[in-house]
Amino acid sequence: MELGRNDGDRRDIGVITLQDGPDPTTTLTGRVLEGSTGNPIDGAEVQLNGNVVAVSGEDGRFRVSRVPIVWGSNQILVGRLSYLYETTELWIADPNETFELSITLHPRPIEVAGVVVEGDRTLLVYGRRMEPFYERRESGFGDFITRLEIEEQNPVDITDLFRGMPGVILLGGQIQFSRTLGLGISKGCRSPLIYLDGLFVGGSDSYVGLNELLIPDHVEAIEVYKGPSQTPPQFRRPGSACGVIVIWTR
Repeated sequence: MELGRNDGDRRDIGVITLQDGPDPTTTLTGRVLEGSTGNPIDGAEVQLNGNVVAVSGEDGRFRVSRVPIVWGSNQILVGRLSYLYETTELWIADPNETFELSITLHPRPIEVAGVVVEGDRTLLVYGRRMEPFYERRESGFGDFITRLEIEEQNPVDITDLFRGMPGVILLGGQIQFSRTLGLGISKGCRSPLIYLDGLFVGGSDSYVGLNELLIPDHVEAIEVYKGPSQTPPQFRRPGSACGVIVIWTR
């Protein structure tokens, strides 16, 4: 009904309540190939925002329909045993769009016994796998713990590595960041988000016990981001305001 422009023609129609629309979904299709040969890779897991949504077949192809997404930035991570993980970002503006992905995975470097190499042991042995870690360390955002520093500290538990780190509060075996959001400890932050070798483990409103997850001797390096302004895009997801800890195994 069209209302007139004069004050006398105005009508009070009460309170209008807008309901949330349905969560957006989309369709993902694609193929996973080996970088050196171009052959299809079978059994590669496709993760969307930390959840496995598809596994590639014998021809390397995968397809998943009506998979839940979020508006804006979405993180895709593809990996398989003995290969390096590959990450990419999808920007969702139209949930009806079908995304066709082409993912190339590269074999994980293998240490050869009996070979002595001069130089930086960590970079040469682990090659491309740890290069992004050192690139992020050079950026100046976050705190980083290397294998050499772990060996120098000789900790009993993983959480011992965080003692004395600025902005870190240890409550028993639990870690929280005092500078999260610049407002003290955020409500609902039981644990920072935890990533293990690039894969999301848990955190935020659910407690993740690092000391129960693995032992210091199994750790190659650790990245610590105490708030969203420090966190790289590939590790951002709901709950990253609680901080992020990324652990790389040996």
